[in-house]
Amino acid sequence: MSIYLISSFILLGVIAILFYKIEYSNILKYQQYKMENFAKTLSSNIINTHMQNLNIKNKKDLLLKLKINEFKFELYDSKKLALLSKLKEKIDFSKDFYIKDKNLYLIDKSTYLHLGVKYIVIKEDNFFQKINNLSENIIIAFLLSLLFISIIGYFLSKLFLEPIKNEINNLDRFIRDTTHELNTPISALLMSINSIKNSNVETKKLKRIEISAKQISDLYSDLTYMLFSDKLQKDIQKINFEELINERVNYFFDLANVKNIEFILNLSEFYFEIDESDAIRLIDNLISNAIKYNKIGGKIEINLNKNILVFKDNGIGIKEEKLKEIFDRYKRVNPEKGGFGIGLNIVFNIAKEYNIKIGVSSKLKEGSEFKFYF
Repeated sequence: MSIYLISSFILLGVIAILFYKIEYSNILKYQQYKMENFAKTLSSNIINTHMQNLNIKNKKDLLLKLKINEFKFELYDSKKLALLSKLKEKIDFSKDFYIKDKNLYLIDKSTYLHLGVKYIVIKEDNFFQKINNLSENIIIAFLLSLLFISIIGYFLSKLFLEPIKNEINNLDRFIRDTTHELNTPISALLMSINSIKNSNVETKKLKRIEISAKQISDLYSDLTYMLFSDKLQKDIQKINFEELINERVNYFFDLANVKNIEFILNLSEFYFEIDESDAIRLIDNLISNAIKYNKIGGKIEINLNKNILVFKDNGIGIKEEKLKEIFDRYKRVNPEKGGFGIGLNIVFNIAKEYNIKIGVSSKLKEGSEFKFYF
């Protein structure tokens, strides 16, 4: 819509400017033509007066009886002295036609000194009024055209986007309903795992079930935040990030152990005012991504020193040109790893909400580093 309106504005502007220049030139030429005709009529009357041997008084009377009253005029002799004293302006006799002080001046020399008249000076003082009227009409037409184009563009964009809007609403409704329906089986699954841990079920199988259940639970949590973050109640309190990180590392220990990934923690006590659920989502998504995009036998370093939190891994890394896109929703820099592409978008939104600055650096096949400045 913006591109359409801007391009229309530029196109209409160019058309308006070109039309103004053409009309300005036409009006100027037309006024010059009328002044020249008036000068020729005046010159003819002067010559006829001289041929009839009329005196000066009758000459003045004859000139003043001319029916053409659109222009002001003055007659000058060979010494450039005024004969009728009608014009008070200083005349430039070196030019035949010129514009001065928003007036048009034409100098005619066709009398050939009949009755002592060498120069006829014609003045037109309505030219710029006509130009102003032209400008106003063009501006009004320009604005009305732009308004018309904008209205048409608005209704066309609504018409074209309606099917897309309906599909987005349907998808959004589907995700909301799915998210709501997932809650019950996830809760039941996690409770069942806790109840059978002491039974004779094979440990590896139980671990796999537990890991899968946690992954589904985390996905449910992310979808809930993404869809209902504006409706969730916040409980802002001082959170000890040292304790929280240790707790979340233990939560993901089994998932990391599947790929033999080692955690290296260098944490110091640090408190920050934040909703606990938001803090957990922030840490969980970072740990989950570090595990997902790490290599087998890789390492995840987590450093917390005063107000700086650093997550570093030696996984697959990210291409430099892709770094600016990693926080976009539904953007996956490595589609082979699956996922919805919402984890880092959630991290970005939480950081933005609590004014946490983010720094990212990465090298392909060497790993990535995320820094958070609280």
